[in-house]
Amino acid sequence: MPDLEPLLDLDTAPLFTPLRRALITLLRTLQPADWDASTVAGAWRVRDIVAHLLDGELRTLGAHRDGHQLAAGGTVQGYTDVIALVQRLNAEGVLAGGHWSPRILIDLLDV
Repeated sequence: MPDLEPLLDLDTAPLFTPLRRALITLLRTLQPADWDASTVAGAWRVRDIVAHLLDGELRTLGAHRDGHQLAAGGTVQGYTDVIALVQRLNAEGVLAGGHWSPRILIDLLDV
């Protein structure tokens, strides 16, 4: 095995606030038809991507702030189980986000 060079310790945290601001600004400019536009993420539309981002934020908040633990919905014993769990959680988050207006999605993501 070749010798590996250690990776640099890069602090990327300062990049997230401007990125989030730019995303929120962009989302606020979208027209109603834009929310149903297709994306490179397969069957996911723009609204699905935003719902997915929001779902991840809300799950993280629940876990870190509130100590909420997600039920795996079965045993997770290996790689394929983890993939199935992540895909299920993603699908459920996108489905839930489909019930909310673009304004609600943006406002909640902005919080």
